[in-house]
Amino acid sequence: MAFLENATNWVLISFVIFAVVFFRVGWKQVLAKLDAKIDSIRNEIDAASKLRLEAADMLAQYQARHASAMKEAAEISARAKTQAEAIRAKAEDDLRETLARREKQLAERLTRIEQAAEAELRAATAAIALSASDTIIRKGLDAKGHSALVDQSVSSLSGI
Repeated sequence: MAFLENATNWVLISFVIFAVVFFRVGWKQVLAKLDAKIDSIRNEIDAASKLRLEAADMLAQYQARHASAMKEAAEISARAKTQAEAIRAKAEDDLRETLARREKQLAERLTRIEQAAEAELRAATAAIALSASDTIIRKGLDAKGHSALVDQSVSSLSGI
């Protein structure tokens, strides 16, 4: 019975009960939110991949148009070889500029998507950790327990 009379033992018992309840009830919710966020990120990456495929299709279309222009230029070259050469050079430059611009836009968009997803994931993790620590602190900790909790939290944050 002396075990139950000590306040530190009651704090230990309440913490163990809290940890068991959290892992039985709250852990699934945390994992579900993280899985949903992962699915969201995968969907955004899939959308970026589709955009890249569309850009590749556009490249094939432009290349087909270029080949057609080259065939036509060969037919006209007897009359206007210099003019056809200028048209071909302009078409290649436009194609390169368009492709470079599209690739740059896709790369920037993918980078923004990844950064946004990472920021959202960090924010969600921080909110969950803050909520859990708030609950623990509200349950009541003595100075030694509070100090140990702060030390543990700081060491876990250094890994992020």
